[in-house]
Amino acid sequence: MSPSRPVFAVAVALLAVAPSPATAQSTAPKIELSAAGKRALKPLTLSTGTLTVTNASVTAAARVAVNGTLRFKAGKRSANATALSLTVGRTSSYVAARLGRKNLRLLAVKPTRPPQLDAARGAVSLAGARIALTPAAAKALRTALKLERTPSTKTLGTLSVAYAPTPIEGGSPLPAPAPGPSVPPAATATPTPSATATPTPETSTERPPCDAARFTAAPAGSVDWLSCDLPGTRDLFSWTRYVLTSNLPVCSTEASSIVASGGAARLLATHAFDHRFPVESVSPDGRTLQLRGTITYAKPSLGINEVIRDLRIVFAADGQSGEIFASGLSAPRQDTCGTPSDAYTGEKVMDFTATRSNGYVRLHATVAAGNQRLGGGQYEPGRPWGSFTFPER
Repeated sequence: MSPSRPVFAVAVALLAVAPSPATAQSTAPKIELSAAGKRALKPLTLSTGTLTVTNASVTAAARVAVNGTLRFKAGKRSANATALSLTVGRTSSYVAARLGRKNLRLLAVKPTRPPQLDAARGAVSLAGARIALTPAAAKALRTALKLERTPSTKTLGTLSVAYAPTPIEGGSPLPAPAPGPSVPPAATATPTPSATATPTPETSTERPPCDAARFTAAPAGSVDWLSCDLPGTRDLFSWTRYVLTSNLPVCSTEASSIVASGGAARLLATHAFDHRFPVESVSPDGRTLQLRGTITYAKPSLGINEVIRDLRIVFAADGQSGEIFASGLSAPRQDTCGTPSDAYTGEKVMDFTATRSNGYVRLHATVAAGNQRLGGGQYEPGRPWGSFTFPER
């Protein structure tokens, strides 16, 4: 293909087979202050504005990313709590946030009835849980708002939320192959990704099968993200293995997991090194692919919770290089118990160079300069972060 042509000759075909965006069956997070809670909070007032769930990771516990702001006000002074996330665990539940320059546990959450967690559907429901400021949040608010006394840590009211991804039509997270030339015969032996976006207890840290056919197996309307061929030293493969490897439980005894959801799926059910994403849209000039799906890396034993979602591939004008953008959650430091992850939206996370062979495009992705989102910010710019492959025709 000449670089002067649109990068994707199949833009129209991709759009024809891509399913409509998955929506979420959810009840927006709702905080209700009781009369007693309002009295306990004085001289502060709390307003929530509109809160929405942006994504959720559900295993034995749930982590729910929330878009919106909690505003605390005292007189003319105010303090905003942003980057909100709700954790519902076996031993503790809480709302984490960024308050000023601090990341902290903002609200202690005490369920009044058992929360409903469904890992198979990626669903979570919490109704009428009691909430209260944590001591750390109360102290931070006193400083930020120059209060004469530390706010109360008594029960303020209740928190309710429900979230469940809507199944894509037909029950499969993958679009069907477009009519026309078929995938090369050698690719037919590649296992089809599971339609269930859940972790399996026997997830392997061993290298999965990685023959050449795996790099020419993505059907039209999808993109595969593979790390199986990487050396496993300071790259996406080693990060994946690190998340899944057992460690002394410093922060929690909950098991590690890597979960594909929101349309993304593993290529092999027992390995979390390679994934497939549906193509949601292609720009008119064929240079930008918007993918759909979420990968959540959770290592509770060391306090790690990292999410990457809504990948966007953008080619440069020459069609030989480009950038990859994403949204999600990240933690700037590893091995830090109780530090909530930061939410980010549409940030550049990788660079890539492109090669073309046998009717497939392969993007060789690396960690972008200045990036602090991938692998807890512990991987230098230029480190390999896998290959993205998709059919050119």
